[in-house]
Amino acid sequence: MQYHALATTILIRRGICTDPQDCQRKQLLFAEGGEFSLGFMAWGGAYITLYRTNTDALVQEIAAAFRDLHTKLKRPKVVLTVYSSAHGESKVKFREVEFA
Repeated sequence: MQYHALATTILIRRGICTDPQDCQRKQLLFAEGGEFSLGFMAWGGAYITLYRTNTDALVQEIAAAFRDLHTKLKRPKVVLTVYSSAHGESKVKFREVEFA
């Protein structure tokens, strides 16, 4: 998934992870989804979830990169949900950004 790879690259560049496997080990970033369409109707999208983050600058950087990619691809709808809590703990939502 292009959005997941893009977010992973940003996490690595910022030193939060050393490589994609480190991001996975730390359970920081998850992706799911897919877009389905029937004629003119479309539903679903890409859902990217980032955990253990409460840094506005990081969220803004990822959102800006997603916006640029979404402008090029036009589809699917993308939802970035950021939690300050760790994966597997009670979810404390920090931010949510949607690109439709």
